[in-house]
Amino acid sequence: MTMNDVDQLDRIGKISSQRREYRKHVKFIGFLNFFLPVITIFMICWLSFSSWEYARNFSKPLVDFLGFEPMVMKKFILSDYSENQVRYSLMAEHAKIGFNSKNIVFLKNFELSIPIEKDDNMMVVASSANLDLRNNVLDITQPFKIILKDNVQLDFKNAYLDINKLAISSASPVIVTHSDFVISAQSVKIDKNSRNAIFVGDVSVIMKPEILQRKK
Repeated sequence: MTMNDVDQLDRIGKISSQRREYRKHVKFIGFLNFFLPVITIFMICWLSFSSWEYARNFSKPLVDFLGFEPMVMKKFILSDYSENQVRYSLMAEHAKIGFNSKNIVFLKNFELSIPIEKDDNMMVVASSANLDLRNNVLDITQPFKIILKDNVQLDFKNAYLDINKLAISSASPVIVTHSDFVISAQSVKIDKNSRNAIFVGDVSVIMKPEILQRKK
C-alpha cells in the first residue's frame, strides 16, 4: 500500500466522521425544533394556571383563605368594611383555627366594637368565644359584658351574638346596670338592631326614685 492509498483512507475516514457529526447535529437541531416549542407551550400553560390559582385563592372569602391549615395567631385583628364604613372591628390576644372547623375561629381575651348609631359603638368584652366567620356569629360560653352609651352595661353568663343583625340571645341570667336603674332576668333576647329587648323569667327592675319624679 502506497502513501497515496494511506492518505486517501485518512480522507475517507475524516469524511465519514464529519458526516456522522453532521447527522448528529441535524438530529439535535431537529430535537430542539420539536422540544423548545413544547417547553414554551408548557411554561405558558403553567404560568396561566398559576395566575388563575393565585387570583382564585385571593378572591375566596376570608374563611377559605385562612382555613388552608391550622394556625395560632397572636394579636389577631379583624375588621369588616361595607360601603367604606366599618361594620365591626375585633381585636383578640389569641386566635386559633383548627383542621376540621376552618370557618370557626377560637378567640381568647378579645374586644369587639360594633357601630350602632352615629358616633356610638357597642363594645363586647369577653375572655373567650367561637367566631363563625362565614355567618359572623359569636358563640360566647363564658361570662362577658357589653358596654353601651350612657354607661349602660349588660353582664351575661353566655350568649349568641349575630354581628350582622345586631341580635343577642341568652338563656342564662343577665343583669343590665345603669347609674339610674338595674334590670335582672333569667334570659333575654335583643333583636332589631339592638333596639328591642325581651326579658323573661324573674324579671326585676330597681330604679332610683328620682327617675319617676322626673317623669312627673
